[in-house]
Amino acid sequence: MPSVPQPRPAAWLALSALLLAACSAEAPPASRPQPVFVSPVQAADGSEQRRFSAVLRPRVESELGFRAAGQLRLRAVELGQRVRAGQVLAELDPIDLQRAVQAAEQALRAAEVEQRQAEADAERFAGLARDGAIGQADAERQRSRAEAAAAQARRAQEALQLEQQRLGYSRLLAPFDGVVTALRAEQAQVLSLGQPVLALAREGTTELQADLPESLPGGPAAWQARLLADGQQPLPLTLREQSPVASAQGRTLRVRYALPAREAAQRPALGLGRSVELLLERGGTAAEAGSVRIPVSALLQDGAGAKVWQVVETAASASAPAVARLQARPVEVLAHEGETLRVRGLQPGERIVSVGAQKLDAGLAVAPRSRP
Repeated sequence: MPSVPQPRPAAWLALSALLLAACSAEAPPASRPQPVFVSPVQAADGSEQRRFSAVLRPRVESELGFRAAGQLRLRAVELGQRVRAGQVLAELDPIDLQRAVQAAEQALRAAEVEQRQAEADAERFAGLARDGAIGQADAERQRSRAEAAAAQARRAQEALQLEQQRLGYSRLLAPFDGVVTALRAEQAQVLSLGQPVLALAREGTTELQADLPESLPGGPAAWQARLLADGQQPLPLTLREQSPVASAQGRTLRVRYALPAREAAQRPALGLGRSVELLLERGGTAAEAGSVRIPVSALLQDGAGAKVWQVVETAASASAPAVARLQARPVEVLAHEGETLRVRGLQPGERIVSVGAQKLDAGLAVAPRSRP
């Protein structure tokens, strides 16, 4: 009887290798975790600081001009110069005004001569009337002429005083101590009555002016303000004025803060027009207790409300390595603070997805990356 051939061990090994290769080719590849940027949740004790650019402006700034028309003969001050009350700032050419005074003096002298003559005639006519040489009506008419001459002399005196006063208006004097902040006219320029020659800021009334965002939580009054300049001790400020409406273009509120007069006087570097830094600070409220800060880009809004993606690490086991997955965490938004949000519902230190939250799903395996 013929013998049946037995398979060789080498053939069995080759067949097993082929089967194993086929099984490996059919198995689906394992999915890779999706890289995501994460940020740690920051604790927020409620206190906050913000910095803004500001400029020093005068509270009182007056446009000064002559109370008479004429040609500018002298401008005695320059831009930025400090002046004292009563100091001469500018002068008009006084020739025309002096001539007007001389003409008024001549008119007064003529009126006084006429008055004296009329008074003498009135006395003479009165004597003649008593003697019966003339009628009483003639004496009364002469007395009326004398009274009219006296009135004319008074008008001439008033006209002279007015012209003398106008001559005094040819000198522009500083009404108070201050700093020249603008020049409006040059020498030899012909000026009309009241035309501005220069601007004068009252000394000791320096204020800080800034434009703050309309969205500032609580408004400017809810923040303590200080002035920062030259690396010196900050100066406390007092809110004095706030624009009632925001600007149409930048949606900002213009505010003015008063500087402490004594401290500001000891800081000569704080000159008008200088750019400085405004520091705003505020403490937390009871409503903000337990709140945290997160990036604005971490928030996800849907029909269920506001939430964020928290990165949760699963523990490693003998059969599976540790993996990070996403878990939805609802939050309550308390305030929008520039590039961050103040929220409640998270704990400081928890890691959340900070970018691209709208493109992720719950339970997704992720590879956390620190946000640059």
